[in-house]
Amino acid sequence: MAVIVYAESDNGTYKKSSFEAITYGKDLATQLGSTCIAVTIGNKGTQNLGLYGADK
Repeated sequence: MAVIVYAESDNGTYKKSSFEAITYGKDLATQLGSTCIAVTIGNKGTQNLGLYGADK
């Protein structure tokens, strides 16, 4: 089962709490032997989410 994290953004600028949630989600997914999926509205700046641990 994948860990899904919602990343809140404002025109491609993500809040610090979104990056923290993705990092935590990745840690949890690793413990479960799963993947971390970041979900957001829009597609600006999504490449940054992978830097914090989002697999997809």
